[in-house]
Amino acid sequence: MSLFISKLLNIAPASIYTTDVTLNKLDFVTDGLLEELDYSMEEMVEFSKNKYQEIIHPEDSEKLLDFVVNARNKITEEVKTIDVRFRAKSGQFHWYHVLNTTLETDEENNPTRTGGWTINIDRKKELEAQLNAAIEQIDVLKSNQVETYNHLTTKILPLMNELFSQGYSSGYFKEDLKYLEVITQKLAGK
Repeated sequence: MSLFISKLLNIAPASIYTTDVTLNKLDFVTDGLLEELDYSMEEMVEFSKNKYQEIIHPEDSEKLLDFVVNARNKITEEVKTIDVRFRAKSGQFHWYHVLNTTLETDEENNPTRTGGWTINIDRKKELEAQLNAAIEQIDVLKSNQVETYNHLTTKILPLMNELFSQGYSSGYFKEDLKYLEVITQKLAGK
């Protein structure tokens, strides 16, 4: 590979990789992934030889195995993607978005080389978790609001009905009832 291409690949925000399917091993990866995870190329090659479980989060292991087997057994022009967590040498897991496709095939059209890129998505996953937590809080607040509203209306409506039945007929009271009706509909999702 030319020095120009090598430098260009190593400054890309994503790490580029290729896998030799016939030898069942990673045969090229740009420096970014190696530096982020603090592994040497030799260590990554060893992991790729059916030792990937050592660096994959246990919850992602099965889906990654399916992803790899699918990529190695099917010729396709389609680009496959997966989000997985890789363990750095420090023990900390990092999220990566991985894209993979068939790059070369043999005479029988079986994949011999696959490749693609990986990009760290730790921040994206952190933001997704924060967003999900905020949505859960909104749901709790909404639930509490409905309970509070229902509690208040069980006390207020009988008083308002009594006042109305006593001949209280200011225009404000009628507007209050309309307002309560609108709130009730909104809380009920109508």
